[in-house]
Amino acid sequence: MNRGNSFTLEYRIIDAAGNEKWVWERGQAVSAERSDEEVLEGFILDVTDRKLADSEIRALNVQMEQRVRDRTAEYEAINKELEAFAYSVSHDFRTPLRAIDGFSERLIHGYSEQLDEKG
Repeated sequence: MNRGNSFTLEYRIIDAAGNEKWVWERGQAVSAERSDEEVLEGFILDVTDRKLADSEIRALNVQMEQRVRDRTAEYEAINKELEAFAYSVSHDFRTPLRAIDGFSERLIHGYSEQLDEKG
């Protein structure tokens, strides 16, 4: 290893009890004080809790994305039903509204002079 080159690693280990652990390691090669040998100097941190939290967050994100897809499909189906209902209602009211419009036109053109304000 070249002197002064630092490294950063993250890896999984199995401890003496057989438990899986995640560690983060950072170090560099340095010259030993009393010889011309090189040694590694650095530190190792247990990041198991962070890795577990990251994994849980990813799983929750997947669940949330699925829920959003499900809700979107549900709302699209409801919207289609509402569109069909609106079309049906507008179609059902078309004939009675035409009759009222026709009657109103005849009333205005044929009898508007005979009606008082109350009429």
